This record gives sequence, structure tokens and C-alpha cells, in this order.
Amino acid sequence: MTLKGDFHIHTVFSDGNVWPSVRADEAWRDDLDVIAITDHIEYLPHKNDVSTNHNRSFEIARDAGKPLELLVVKGSEISRQMPPGHLNAIS
Repeated sequence: MTLKGDFHIHTVFSDGNVWPSVRADEAWRDDLDVIAITDHIEYLPHKNDVSTNHNRSFEIARDAGKPLELLVVKGSEISRQMPPGHLNAIS
């Protein structure tokens, strides 16, 4: 089975500009089957306005994706100054 997906997505829980449910809607409109919410672990520019619970953006997107039959995968972006720079981890 082949799935169309995006495995590098940010929300307001990191340096993105939209709520996680909006990301699920965008993916559905783009005819994707799966997305991974990969908000930054270290970089939280909106931390005064949203939770710093690293699972919360995934939970919101997952719940929004269920009725759309969109698979939402938990992930994180890990950034470092030296190589490898940054990477996305998904589970």
C-alpha cells in the first residue's frame, strides 16, 4: 500500500502559525493519507500562549484527523548547533 504524506509539519506549539487541527484539515484538502506533527522540542516561541506539553499538538491533530480518516503520527524536530543540525523523529 502506498500512502501520500508529509512528515515535517509545525504548529503554534512550535514555530508554526496555525492550530494543529488546521494542519489536519490542510492535509485532508491536499489529499494526504498521513502527516507527522514535528514541532520543535527546544524552540518554543509561543510558550507564553500555548502549552509546552510536547504531546498536545499531536493529540489535537490526531483527534481532528480521525473523522477525516487521516493518519496522524507523533513526531518531534530535534535541533542542534553542530552537525547533524536538526532531524525529525517520528514514532
